[in-house]
Amino acid sequence: LVALITLMLSSLACSAIADHSPTAEQEQIVITEPPAVVTVEVIEEKPTTDTSPPTSAPEETGESSPALEIAEPINPGVPLAERAITPENAEQVELTKMLDTRMVRKIVWSADQKWLVISSYHVHFYDAQSLEEVYVIDAVQWPSSVALSPDSTLLAIAKHDGVTLWEVGSWGQLRTLAGSGRTEDVAFSPDGETLVTATGNAVKLWETDTGKELLTLPAGPARAVAFSPSGQFIAASAGVAGQDIKLWDAASGDELHTLTGHTNWVESVTFSPDGRMLASGSIDNTVRLWDVAEGRQLRVLTGHGNQVTDVA
Repeated sequence: LVALITLMLSSLACSAIADHSPTAEQEQIVITEPPAVVTVEVIEEKPTTDTSPPTSAPEETGESSPALEIAEPINPGVPLAERAITPENAEQVELTKMLDTRMVRKIVWSADQKWLVISSYHVHFYDAQSLEEVYVIDAVQWPSSVALSPDSTLLAIAKHDGVTLWEVGSWGQLRTLAGSGRTEDVAFSPDGETLVTATGNAVKLWETDTGKELLTLPAGPARAVAFSPSGQFIAASAGVAGQDIKLWDAASGDELHTLTGHTNWVESVTFSPDGRMLASGSIDNTVRLWDVAEGRQLRVLTGHGNQVTDVA
């Protein structure tokens, strides 16, 4: 009897074990079930083809004026920092998003790379290395333009009610240029001794030390001015409709060339570092390059989808 009971218990135990053991088919499924696979589709971007017709070289009209002798720049400028925009300083570049860039009118880097000046509702001074805000000239609202002197000690601020000069560092207002009135743009001469302004229907030159008006050049509605790097020439938007550009001798005030070609307001002018070319931006959506000595158009840069308000 004992042997019979033992045999029955042994048979039940074997049956229970068999119920919990995987079948051959189950073992095959477990072994051969493939793992999940994640696929990544790489889409190759095809280069677009520009179907717009090539811009033809501008035609020269009339007789060219005698070529001017271009003087060497007084101050060739400070070269850019070696790490101006690199992967190493990308974090610093990203910080610019934190700056007060609402309705920016003008951005100026100081020649010594110490300051970054942003003109918006007020005038903001930032440390050019850390991008930390150092000072805000909140007594000024909505300036038209700002300019730093070459030695970074003076700031000129243009407004619709006149031009003021400020001392950088002490942040005190030094003087207002009497008779400046509504002014759209300002620029210092390379030696910092003279300031040129686009004031009303004229271009005016001022002595920075005294605020004395030195010269008035009739121009029509002027919106942009620039000194050549040598201090030899002044360029400004001019003409009845503000769509021409005039070049003057800075010392004598003699008009040298009138550059025509833009079909709407000229908003910005700037000389190349060697002073041989002038670039102009207009709300006619173009940038034009000019030969300063010969007073002729070199090239028209098209393709801008909107007004060109500044060039450099």
